[in-house]
Amino acid sequence: MIHYKVTSLDVWGHGSHECSISYDCPCMIKGDEGEHEEHDENVCDCHYDVNDWYAIGTITIDEETSDAGILAALIEAGFVREGITMAQVAFDDPSCDGWNIRIEEANTGRPVFDLQRVGEDHDHV
Repeated sequence: MIHYKVTSLDVWGHGSHECSISYDCPCMIKGDEGEHEEHDENVCDCHYDVNDWYAIGTITIDEETSDAGILAALIEAGFVREGITMAQVAFDDPSCDGWNIRIEEANTGRPVFDLQRVGEDHDHV
């Protein structure tokens, strides 16, 4: 069994899909008529920054649990509300070793949770 500490993330900023002249994003260009905006992906540097984080509990999963199984464990533990589907979240394991997993909103890339592996019931060889 694998135990993960679940951390809720408080983020600032916005993704490129939310860029706006009202945010003073340098990647936004006023249209010729001045009535619409155009987004320049080549200039965009908009992103989310984790401002703070809160350890909210732990989940325990089997070694071979899929991303869907992790989401089910988060729902069962009450960290994610019922009805959230795999289409609404994205899992990122930057180290590709399962020790730290970031869960993001799939449509925006906004970070929501970090999972940090904290122990196992047996030694790993």
